[in-house]
Amino acid sequence: MKFLTRVLTSLHGRIIKATGKLGGGTEDGSLLVLEHTGAKSGKKRETPLAFLNGDGGYLVCGSMAGAPTHPAWYHNLKANPDAVI
Repeated sequence: MKFLTRVLTSLHGRIIKATGKLGGGTEDGSLLVLEHTGAKSGKKRETPLAFLNGDGGYLVCGSMAGAPTHPAWYHNLKANPDAVI
């Protein structure tokens, strides 16, 4: 299941970057692609995230759909805080 989630997330991110927008996200469909580095692998990752505007920046929630653990991108940012939107 983890592998499938990773593949679909990567595909989703590529579609967003290619088209500029894809359904989902917040009510207005606001999505960004977070480019970050894997904490263990050191590989470049792209994760599409819904966001809200807040104080001149972006607000994202690392909820993993309400799961009791943080999503992988959260751990990646803690290990490698340099990221690009």
